Amino acid sequence: MSLAIRSECKSDEGAIDEVTRQAFASHPYSSHTEHFIVDALREANVLTISLVAEQSGQVVGHIAFSPE
Repeated sequence: MSLAIRSECKSDEGAIDEVTRQAFASHPYSSHTEHFIVDALREANVLTISLVAEQSGQVVGHIAFSPE
């Protein structure tokens, strides 16, 4: 299987939300609000880099950087 890394687009937002929720679901020190943080940073237009990993047409990973 091939993995593609690309910039996020508007249609990825729901998948990014789900990937983020799953990533922190069992983390013992999570307040389970990480997806809200990503959304707020995106809304404030301060995501310097926001990339998704896509496999077989589905978003399977996300990474973002922000100076905020």
